[in-house]
Amino acid sequence: MSMRNAIPCVVLIISVCTADIRAQSMSADNGPGGMGIQVSPSKTHPPAQTVRFEDILPSSVHITFGSAQFILWQDDNRRYGPFVFKEGVNILLGNTAFALTNINDKVFSLKRIEDGQVSGPFEYREKAEVKLGNELFKMRITPSYIRGHLQASDMVLLRVPVALISLNGRTAQNVTRLYSDFKALIKEIEAATAPLEIVAPRVHGMFNRDNIINRSTADVTRAEDSADLKARKAFEKFLREAGAKTSMCPNPGDFAFQNLQPGRYLVCIIAAMKDSDPGKTLNSKSVIWWADVLLGESQTAALSFSTDNATTWQSLFPKP
Repeated sequence: MSMRNAIPCVVLIISVCTADIRAQSMSADNGPGGMGIQVSPSKTHPPAQTVRFEDILPSSVHITFGSAQFILWQDDNRRYGPFVFKEGVNILLGNTAFALTNINDKVFSLKRIEDGQVSGPFEYREKAEVKLGNELFKMRITPSYIRGHLQASDMVLLRVPVALISLNGRTAQNVTRLYSDFKALIKEIEAATAPLEIVAPRVHGMFNRDNIINRSTADVTRAEDSADLKARKAFEKFLREAGAKTSMCPNPGDFAFQNLQPGRYLVCIIAAMKDSDPGKTLNSKSVIWWADVLLGESQTAALSFSTDNATTWQSLFPKP
C-alpha cells in the first residue's frame, strides 16, 4: 500500500562557521634581553562549510515496517480483527472465512473461501461500510505506532527517556543547530588537546629541546569530559526545542508511541555509559541512539536499540 500524506523531503542549506582559535601566547623573561616566546596549536582549522540538512541526518538503526491493519465491527459492538491489509490474508468473520483480494491503496474485495464468491469492491477508509450478504460491517483503520526494545550493557541508569520528534521545518532548524554545536565541541577538543608549537629561534647546545609540546593526559581528559557535559546539555536542549514526546524505558525493556499520524519521525535516546578508563573524572561517556522513521498510514515500525548500534555524540553526524 502506498503511503498517504507523506512528508516531503526536507532540504535546508546551512552554513557552519567555526571561528578561528587564536594562537595562545605567553612571554618568558630570561633577564635582560629575555626572549619572547609565542605558543600556538600546531593544527589549523578548516574554513566554513555549507551542507544540506538531508546530508547530515544521522544513520538510522535498522527499522522493521509492518503492513497496515484494520478492524471490522458491527453496531452490536462485535469486533473482528485486527487483520493485515495484504493480498491473500484470511479474514475470519464468525464461522465464515474470506480472503482479501484485488487490493490497492483505496479499495479491496473479499472472496469467500468456501465457494469463491467475491464481494465488493469496498473502500479502504475509516468507517467505510462492508456488506456481506445480510451482515453489515464498518471498517476501522488501526492507528500507526512505533515500538522498540532497548537492551544495552554498562548503562549508568536502569531507566532512560526515549524521545519522539515529529519532523517539520522547525525541527530541521533544530537538527542543524545541534549539528553545529557538536562540530564546535569537536573543534574545542581538538584545540585543547593538540600539541603546542613554540615559535622561537631554536637554540643549539648541550640540551636541545623540541619545539613541539604535547598535552598531558590530565589536560586531554579534562577537555574531553568538559565537552561531553556540554554535548549532553546541547542534546537535551535540542529535545526541548523540538517539542519531543518522551516515554520512559527500562533497560532491558520496551517502549511504544501509539496513535501516530503518517509522517516522518526521529526517535532518539541519550544515555550515560560506564567508562572503564580509570583516568576519566566522569567515569561515564554519553552515547546516542537515533532512528529516522518515515511512517505510512496505519503502519507499524519496530526498532531495536543495543550496545552495538549506539554511537558517541562525536560520531552522531556523518562527515560532510
